[in-house]
Amino acid sequence: IGTEAFGQVVVIGAGGAARAAFDHLASTSYKRVVVLARSIEKAVQAVQDCGLYGAQILPFSAGSQAMVGANLLINASQLGMTGQQAMPGFLLSE
Repeated sequence: IGTEAFGQVVVIGAGGAARAAFDHLASTSYKRVVVLARSIEKAVQAVQDCGLYGAQILPFSAGSQAMVGANLLINASQLGMTGQQAMPGFLLSE
């Protein structure tokens, strides 16, 4: 993933797949990284462990407005995968 094209990145999740994204994002120069997570504490620990300082961490709930201005969405959760819960409609409609 290049850094020229993206100003704001949103990452959904704070588990293993999200940590891989955080690790990559820590070595880039994106203007803004927003993390949507069910567990704020887990997300804080994960971004710190990966050296991704300055990320904004928000609860995964309606009304976060995290997608406003986003150029890239990284779904590092199981949402939307076959056999899993669908991606909540509120996320993409905000």
